[in-house]
Amino acid sequence: MNTGHADQAKPLCEEARSLNQKAGDPLGTARATNNVANAYWKAGDSASAKPLYEQALSIAQSIGDKLDEAGALNNLAIILDEHGDLDGAKKAYRKSIDVAQERGDKNGMGLAEQNLGVIYYRQGDRKNGAETFAVAIRLAHEIGDKETEARALNNLCAFSLQAGELERADNSCQESLKLRREVGDRGDLARSLINGGDVLKARGNLPAAKQSYEQALKIHEELGQKGEAAYLQISLASLALEENRAGDAKKLAEAGAGELATQKDPGGEGQGRAVVAQALLASGDSAESQRQNREAMRLAEQAGDKVLQLETGITDAKTTAMGGNSAAGLVKLKTVEQEARKAGLLLVEFEARLAIGELQMKSGRSAEGRATLRALAQQAKTRGFGLLAKKAAAID
Repeated sequence: MNTGHADQAKPLCEEARSLNQKAGDPLGTARATNNVANAYWKAGDSASAKPLYEQALSIAQSIGDKLDEAGALNNLAIILDEHGDLDGAKKAYRKSIDVAQERGDKNGMGLAEQNLGVIYYRQGDRKNGAETFAVAIRLAHEIGDKETEARALNNLCAFSLQAGELERADNSCQESLKLRREVGDRGDLARSLINGGDVLKARGNLPAAKQSYEQALKIHEELGQKGEAAYLQISLASLALEENRAGDAKKLAEAGAGELATQKDPGGEGQGRAVVAQALLASGDSAESQRQNREAMRLAEQAGDKVLQLETGITDAKTTAMGGNSAAGLVKLKTVEQEARKAGLLLVEFEARLAIGELQMKSGRSAEGRATLRALAQQAKTRGFGLLAKKAAAID
């Protein structure tokens, strides 16, 4: 399982569970059941994993096994998170941390802290997210847990990018890649390649970003990880938009969103539909773009994804302006800009300002638009966001 062969792990884990049940060993049964669930989850089948995690948790609690109780709580929280139940996930993570702390289990604490940090960041709580990640990285490093340390660093890469801390994002991604190559889990390596591709894209190196995405996609497809591969299709769709290939972007994003809908992943499906909406808008189909974007907004709200909520807000403002109401579109964009700034999401703030400048230019406020775009181009360049700087400088 740890080398990315979940399909081969499943029958072995199932056999272990059966043997433990026949032997009347509840501890062995709990651990084997948790491993069966892990195999399903790593294969992208969270629907089958969830009831197995619940079984493992119930057995562990019934025999007072704190180690496996903490692990099962953490794993169950991951599934709750994937299905948009953020309050339930946070509660399970905190309980997992408490249980692990009772027995001095730094491994369990670090893993749960890392996962809790992801939710804080997604909800726009950058302060608690950064503090939680710092704890997770420290705990994992102290005990030599490269897998958890790499996961926390990879997530820190993604959220540092959103916060506008490009150098920190790059360094975190590179360190995560290094650790994951040492561990040898190809699926996890692919996840670091995705975030590394996002950093390359933000810098403006689209060919290198595409290479990183395609390398990750190949790994996920070889491992049969359909959900992960779907996220890569959405990443490639977003890249296709930057290359002015709206038709390709739409097809890729639709395929990704469709797969993630079957996986019951509202956040992932929402990301896909948001890119579909952007592709339709680029093609001039504002009515269908608006319909897709509204569905993406609903899913973003369901998933509690602050970044996605703001990004769909930008598309909503653009469709409003395309429908003939530029003034209302500008009001919406400035609201998104302010909310992004308040949440410390610099990348989304820059994207909103780019849309503001573009709309100012189109609505006859050329001098104001040029001032907005020139200031943005300079600030984006200073922060290392080459793609945004180039786009702002190109609008005239």
